Amino acid sequence: MDASKNNEGYEVLELFGIKLKVKNPRIAKILTMDAKEVLTEDIRVLGKKLAESDREES
Repeated sequence: MDASKNNEGYEVLELFGIKLKVKNPRIAKILTMDAKEVLTEDIRVLGKKLAESDREES
């Protein structure tokens, strides 16, 4: 699931009609990543991946 941005933040989950939204784009990216990748990845490598994706979006 990709986080979708709107004026209230990034929608990261919708379950039974309830939407979870966050305002921080980096947290939204982590919450929408594959859980296996997030849980098994070294935090330094994960940080680099997030930084690279931030640069690509800019």
